[in-house]
Amino acid sequence: NSSQGDAWVERARANKAWFAGVHGWRLRWSAEQVDPDYAGAWNKLALLRRQLREELNASIGGTSDGWILWLDWDVLITDAGFGLPLDE
Repeated sequence: NSSQGDAWVERARANKAWFAGVHGWRLRWSAEQVDPDYAGAWNKLALLRRQLREELNASIGGTSDGWILWLDWDVLITDAGFGLPLDE
């Protein structure tokens, strides 16, 4: 990545952290290569599978948040006041 590209990734991460903070949600951000069989953009499938398993295990233990909101790194949120109807 170029330094300009890294700056955009950091802006995107900060944007999601801001949105999560407004709603009291936890943010998980990862660029970890989870499975070598899933290179590049396909890595998100392995990462999402891992997150879903962790959430399922947490729900069994009673510590689940109950929801996973997945956003790619390049999504920017412009209206932090928008709330998802998670309790409906």
